[in-house]
Amino acid sequence: MEHVLAALALTVALLAPAPAPPLAPPSCQPVSKAGNCYRPGQYCRNSDHGVTGVGEGGQEIVCTDNDGWRWERAS
Repeated sequence: MEHVLAALALTVALLAPAPAPPLAPPSCQPVSKAGNCYRPGQYCRNSDHGVTGVGEGGQEIVCTDNDGWRWERAS
């Protein structure tokens, strides 16, 4: 009987769902047409004027007119 219980326990352990993967780091948004994160100083698209988002490295960025529309660190 002990062998049956051991075999049953092993079967249950093998069929148990895998643990959840670790949480991914916060993603950036918006992203470029190529799917890349923006960095402060990069030009913004017309559709992003005035938009606030999350840039590369997780910092808050805003598309502002600074001698041309660029992504800048939010204050």
